[in-house]
Amino acid sequence: MSWDGPVVDTHFHLDIINRGYDAVRRFREAGGTHLVLVHKPLFTPLPSSGEEFQRRFGETLKMAQEVERMLEGVWVVLGIHPVVAVKLRKELGTERAISLLEEGVKALGQAIEEGGGRVVAVGEVGRPHFPVDEATQEVTDHLFGLQTDLARERGLPLVLHTEGWPSKKDIFTLLKGFLEGRDFPASRAVKHFSGGKAVGEALREGFRVSVVAREKDVKRALIESPGGEFMLESDYLDDLQRPDKVIPPDQIPRLVRELFERGTFTQENLQRVMVDLPREVYGLPLD
Repeated sequence: MSWDGPVVDTHFHLDIINRGYDAVRRFREAGGTHLVLVHKPLFTPLPSSGEEFQRRFGETLKMAQEVERMLEGVWVVLGIHPVVAVKLRKELGTERAISLLEEGVKALGQAIEEGGGRVVAVGEVGRPHFPVDEATQEVTDHLFGLQTDLARERGLPLVLHTEGWPSKKDIFTLLKGFLEGRDFPASRAVKHFSGGKAVGEALREGFRVSVVAREKDVKRALIESPGGEFMLESDYLDDLQRPDKVIPPDQIPRLVRELFERGTFTQENLQRVMVDLPREVYGLPLD
């Protein structure tokens, strides 16, 4: 018995100067059908104006148009990564960094309009995954708040990039409080790059989760949530210096097929992972 439903990677980066569309072909040839293309932050050079943010968002939208010719469906997540804020604050100082990031959020709003229904979430947004000083944390929190407000106004979910659990034990409580302070429910926020017991912790706090599709992490996620209350991602980086990281672009199709054939995935929980949750969270028209 084989899985005959869609095979969706809900967190996939692409860079036309690296492997680019060849990575999408690998995904397709392994059995992948749908992608959520997440805007890839570029740190060298850093954006220097609102127009530069706008241009880079536009490049992601153009790549999605090309990918659409190759797959059954592709959607886009756009946002300003928290590490961009860290680097801008270091380079420009607090005031200039905040001013530029505010221009960037305005550009993000324009890009969401231009993308129409193709843009299904705001992300990656949140907190740096490494320790920073208090002044830098304030800048990243300011950016996080602005993008949370934008997502709420546009009726879009968030894709979160933050510290991991359990390295930061209170991360989900902290995130939930931050979002509630902006009138944004945890149920509309996806903790990406989840795995292990963090899946259960995030679900208990009301968050949605996306699990990197390594076999051990998927099996652990099914222990935490036997019903399959999680999505799968490769977090493929498309970086020639780190080929096939975080996992290869064809791993989700291969792993889904293998785990379904072994009975690790059932028809019911794989339906949740591959169809129901991407539809509920991102509005993807899957069946």
